Amino acid sequence: MRFYPGQIPALQGCYKFSDQVATGHFEQDLIWEDAVRTPILDEPTNHLDHQAKDALKAALSEFSGTILLVSHEETFYSEWAQRVIDIEKQN
Repeated sequence: MRFYPGQIPALQGCYKFSDQVATGHFEQDLIWEDAVRTPILDEPTNHLDHQAKDALKAALSEFSGTILLVSHEETFYSEWAQRVIDIEKQN
C-alpha cells in the first residue's frame, strides 16, 4: 500500500485499485488558481436546491462507472448506493 503526504494510514484491512483507476483529491483548504473554474467537491449537495440535487442524483445513479461518494446526507445516496460504509460506526 502506498501512502501519500498527509494521508492517514488505514487502521486495518487493505484495498487494491484497478489498473484503470486514476486517483486524486483536492485538499480541504485548496487555493484554486482559476477563480472562474473551481471544483465544488466538499459536501457538494450542501448548497444545491431540491431540483439540482435531484438532477445530480439522477446523473450519478445512471453513471456506469464506480463512484466513491463521501456524504453525510443519507437521503441523497440511500436510493442508489450499493454499499455504504459508516465511518462513525467503525472501530
